[in-house]
Amino acid sequence: MELRNVSDEVGGAGLTVGYNWAKKGLPIRTEIEYHYRARFDFDTRVTGSAGYENQLSTHALIVNSYYDYQMNDRWALFAGGGIGWAQNVSDVARVPNGGGAKTELVTRTNNLTWNAALGVIWSFAQNWDAEFRYRYIDLGEVESGPHIDVTTLKAESYTSHDLILGITYRF
Repeated sequence: MELRNVSDEVGGAGLTVGYNWAKKGLPIRTEIEYHYRARFDFDTRVTGSAGYENQLSTHALIVNSYYDYQMNDRWALFAGGGIGWAQNVSDVARVPNGGGAKTELVTRTNNLTWNAALGVIWSFAQNWDAEFRYRYIDLGEVESGPHIDVTTLKAESYTSHDLILGITYRF
């Protein structure tokens, strides 16, 4: 088996709702996050059989908690992480080697997901923050199959190093 495109840049979008416990005297934030990531290309060739062109997307719902270190009125550093659910959607086109009919299969895999993150917050206006965050996230396993030739493709772990830019409005 030959793996191709095992590393790819992926775009995503998300929405987060949370609470900042600083008003209660705790330098902690908690949040619920939904995000969607699209078009991770992961291709495989099975010698003497077929090529599998995989377009992987993910839906994730995560509960996060962060410890904030307030440097001054405008800047804060933070670290934390979270745990939740991820559904990896594997949309695979099977192309036989040497010709033949192309077949397609969509497989959904539900997983436990977890992440660890650190970043910086800039309070640039009243009630408005900008955030830059690095996050390591484990989105669980990916599976596709069985295909027409009874081949099942499986990756034990789908991980990502994310760079996140965010804008926050504080009520």
